[in-house]
Parts: sequence; C-alpha cells; structure tokens
Amino acid sequence: MNKTTKIAVAIACLIVMILLPEYSASAQYIGNASPVGIPKFSLRDGSTQFAGKAFGIQWFHNRKLLIMPLHLLGPGAGYPVYILPQNVREEVKSLELFDLTAHTVVTTAGPALLRTGIPVEKARGDIGEDLMAFELPNNCALPLLPLAASLVPVGTKVWVLAKGQPAATAEADRFSGTVVRSIPTGVTIAMDRPLTALGCSGAPIVNAKNELVCMMVGKQDTQRTVIMGIPSTRIYAKLYRELDH
Repeated sequence: MNKTTKIAVAIACLIVMILLPEYSASAQYIGNASPVGIPKFSLRDGSTQFAGKAFGIQWFHNRKLLIMPLHLLGPGAGYPVYILPQNVREEVKSLELFDLTAHTVVTTAGPALLRTGIPVEKARGDIGEDLMAFELPNNCALPLLPLAASLVPVGTKVWVLAKGQPAATAEADRFSGTVVRSIPTGVTIAMDRPLTALGCSGAPIVNAKNELVCMMVGKQDTQRTVIMGIPSTRIYAKLYRELDH
C-alpha cells in the first residue's frame, strides 16, 4: 500500500470514529429471519449470474443498501471477465436477492451506487475496495445488519452467516471462528472448523451482538480454515465517501 493510500485510509478511519457510533445506535438488529441471501444478476448481454452472498444495512435518511463484493462480477465468481466498477450500473440491468434455498426472491435491488473499487484478486495488501452497493426498496423484507462501530479486536469470537447448497431451509448457519488479525484494511479469522459452505464471498461476519464486524471476501488456505474480510469500519468509510449522507 503506497503512502497516498495509507493517508486516505487513515482519514477515512478518523471519519468512521467520529460518525459511525451515532449511525450504529439507530441501525436495526436482526430478528429470526436470515439477513443474508444469494444475489442473482441479470446483465445487459442477456445472461444471468448467481454468485456469492449479500446482506442489507441501514443508511442515512432511511435508505437501505444491499452490500456485496465487487469480485462477484468477475472470473473468481464465474463471470468470464471483470466488470469495471464504473460500469456496474450500466451492465447490471436488474438484481434479485434469493433466500438461502435459492428458490424464493426476498427482494429486488438497484441501481448500483459505487463507481470505484478493486476486486480482491487484484488487491495489493488492501482488500477494502472490493465492494458493491445497490439501493434497496424502503419496504423490503430483508432484515438489516448494524455495522460494528469500531474495528473488531483480535481475539473476538465471530460467526460467518452462510449455508451450504443445496439448502432445505433459508435460515443461515453460523460458522464460528476467532479474529487473529485486525487492521483497517482487512480482518483475518481462524475458523473453529472448515467453512464447508461454498460461495461465501459476501457473507456477513457478526459478533455476539449480531453486529457486522466484516464481510467475507476470500480464504487463505484450501482447507477453508482461515478467511479474510473487509472491516465494518472500512465498509462504512467507503460508503460515506461515495454516497450522499
């Protein structure tokens, strides 16, 4: 990460420290319904693409946002080419979020909101730019996750909300692990057992209060026992930088 990027991240983290606690106090905590689903992209070329996971958060002015990694529109998730972040709005004609059985549509979302980003496969030490956001309707039924107000401490017990396929129920399974590294540009988690659910990019990772501490974007070993995610503070900082608030 170069000097300019380090300065930008430091400034963003300062903004988060000032503003995120107030935002989190008004966020909605999840109930019994699953806050995570499977996005289906309908693209301008007529193709459709199921990829990864996505979840919703509350934003300012009663806006609701659907959050997921940018790399879901790239070769790592099955799409033949990388769609550039500035082209996502034009390339994705519609987006449906299915429940974890992949049979029922929970909500629709759109348009795409972010114009910048870097897929995790192209990141160089900073995975925090691997992010997409889509507008959710005000009346959507998807439960919303509150963002943790500070960077998750090392040693924190956390849970990946995901599910293997095929799935008989829409309730998310909780895969437990412990934070072993936590810096503003990325969080690393050692899982208590292998993360057997596949296609987990975009899965929310929560603490004991069901606050989002990070979004999963990748794994560090083939056994899927060490995973990495974008911190809640970095998600907030990027959204705050690019969206109205």
